[in-house]
Amino acid sequence: MQMPSGILAIDEIGFMNVTENWIPFQHNDEKELIEVLTGEHRRFVKTLRQRAAGGADGVRPSDRR
Repeated sequence: MQMPSGILAIDEIGFMNVTENWIPFQHNDEKELIEVLTGEHRRFVKTLRQRAAGGADGVRPSDRR
């Protein structure tokens, strides 16, 4: 939003918890799982809550390393 003076103002801001590898998480147990999987160089799919179909959000390790 731009003020009449021409200075921009923040209208809304959001924050998200992420790991040191910028992978978003919601709960500490999910963070721990992500850290174990990335520490072992495992491949996994991390769906975002708002994009998951049928409420299937979470972390799913794949069979490949």
